[in-house]
Amino acid sequence: MEAVVNRQTLVDQFVSATGMEIFANADLVKHYGCSGAEASKMIQAHLSTQRNKWVVPQFALVRYVGRTRSALWRAGNKNAVAKAAFDQFVSDTACKAERNPKAVLDVVRVNNVATRSTARQTLARIDAVLESLHHV
Repeated sequence: MEAVVNRQTLVDQFVSATGMEIFANADLVKHYGCSGAEASKMIQAHLSTQRNKWVVPQFALVRYVGRTRSALWRAGNKNAVAKAAFDQFVSDTACKAERNPKAVLDVVRVNNVATRSTARQTLARIDAVLESLHHV
């Protein structure tokens, strides 16, 4: 447990020292002289700590853009980060739906079994969800 708290603390210290609100894995590597894998563990430890109701990190952290090692992370107060997290969720959902509409249809079909909706209603719901995602 101590290693997780220590890694999380390093991310907070990095943000405080550099003043960077948006940073990448490579920025942690450069700042601490550690490996990319260790920087990823720091970020994961910070995210894990955020979900722990008994430990409150100095900064909230959310994936701002991208994935894996090329991701950019945003650190800030909880309200700003919560909005960024929601925006990222909407973006991810819209991207997944556009790449694989069948997956969205499968989810809606499972819900429709319980509500006995027709296929036309199902397609209208999918269209409405996709349309709303583009306007957020």
